[in-house]
Amino acid sequence: MRTPQTSIAALDWTRTLAALPPGELHRTELIVPALANHYGTLFAPEGLAMLGRVAYLTAAQHSVQPVVMASAGDIDFIVPVPVGALLHLHGRVTRIGASSLTVQVHAAIDENAGMSFREALRGSFELVAVDADGRPVRLKLREGREGRQGVSAAAGSDLPYRPLGDPPAVAS
Repeated sequence: MRTPQTSIAALDWTRTLAALPPGELHRTELIVPALANHYGTLFAPEGLAMLGRVAYLTAAQHSVQPVVMASAGDIDFIVPVPVGALLHLHGRVTRIGASSLTVQVHAAIDENAGMSFREALRGSFELVAVDADGRPVRLKLREGREGRQGVSAAAGSDLPYRPLGDPPAVAS
């Protein structure tokens, strides 16, 4: 059986995800009714949990030790995310300290089957490396994560949605 050429082209995004620079993570979530509020859109605590999971996973793939979340800030819910939407979450390490690192997470709604995206959520998370007793320890990076202190450049990745860099202004 021969696969149509359009089907092969549609799978090209997998190569892009496989080639993410160190310190970046991309994850896609389908917004189902169980994640929604009474308006039929993503319930804010569920959205915050998604951002936090991506921040943790991004930091965990960067550090040899276990990491825990120390703080979350600059959380913005920019536009409602309707049930049935695909939400693309992208995390990136933006700062590495002695025992902690900062991860920025942006989420965008897939509005047109991978052709256009709209930023919906974003946040900044501080994660700390800990020992077996849960006390902060000096951060040890995984092999290959040392370049530019392990912080990846936004221009280094070829994702269809580039949420990182200067975020757009949020209307009040």
